[in-house]
Amino acid sequence: MKINNLFLATFFSLIYAWSILQLPILSSIDSVNYLYYAHNSFLVLVVRFDKGIVYGLLNEPVWLLINYFFAFIFNNNPKSVVFALSFLVSFSLCFYSYRFNIKVRNIPIVFFLLLFPMLIANSVVNIRGGVALVIFLLAFFSKNKKLKYFLFLLTPFIHISFSLIIIFYFLVSWISNIKVTTYSKIALIFLAILFLSIFLNNVSSDAIRQLGNTHKISFSGIGFLFWFIFFLIEIIFLDIKKFFVYDKKFYLLGISFLIFYLMNYFVFYGSARIVQVGLFFIILSLFYLKYIGRLFGSSMLLLFLIHDWYNRLSDKGLGF
Repeated sequence: MKINNLFLATFFSLIYAWSILQLPILSSIDSVNYLYYAHNSFLVLVVRFDKGIVYGLLNEPVWLLINYFFAFIFNNNPKSVVFALSFLVSFSLCFYSYRFNIKVRNIPIVFFLLLFPMLIANSVVNIRGGVALVIFLLAFFSKNKKLKYFLFLLTPFIHISFSLIIIFYFLVSWISNIKVTTYSKIALIFLAILFLSIFLNNVSSDAIRQLGNTHKISFSGIGFLFWFIFFLIEIIFLDIKKFFVYDKKFYLLGISFLIFYLMNYFVFYGSARIVQVGLFFIILSLFYLKYIGRLFGSSMLLLFLIHDWYNRLSDKGLGF
């Protein structure tokens, strides 16, 4: 049984977005920056482009324009702008989660996704990345090719990290059209990301040396272990029949995010951002698995959520 009622999707998304707004958005770590952009976006935009067109384009001008637009609507009230953007992100993520070919049996997976702190963070402490993610999803599900590519190319000008996400998308799009087996496609993605990772790590190492940053980053390895097991579940229990029923790019994109994260966990600090951005694809890729795979994956998510939210209850602002 499919749930494809537009009214229900909108209704539940409104409730979810309203619930997210009850979180301490204005007392989060980055709230000061978001309030500043909401109030001074046009001034910042002018100053950046005054330093040069390239400099202006590389410093996320579309994000500033979005803030300027919302500031105009809300009579230059920074708090209203931040709340509106947070509402837009949380509503859109819930709406797309619900509408993505949902069946009743898959509702728990969607529920786990929407409760995942890393996803919620896109509406609380990483609103800029959340807006870019929403635009990326609009592009991904768009049937109009010109609109699709326009929206894709827009995302790095909202959040620079989406330059890498777009590379993943076009890489997956190209490999998904190659006439080889599913696991051969995954192997090709692995090799491509390996070469990309080697390049990125060389570049980042040079940048760190130039900045004189000698601080070592410590890793517990728990995150690596959790997502490695999750990755194995999504590989071993893949239902090939479902893989060709739905858009195969969705699953392969989720897998590519996990491969990059696992491959760079101990060497590239920014790899965690890839999981945060790709969480929508990673978790909803459970739809493509056999029943036992969905059960294992859902159980892992449930245990993680119980542990994580239990620890957050004692943190100021629930850890956001």
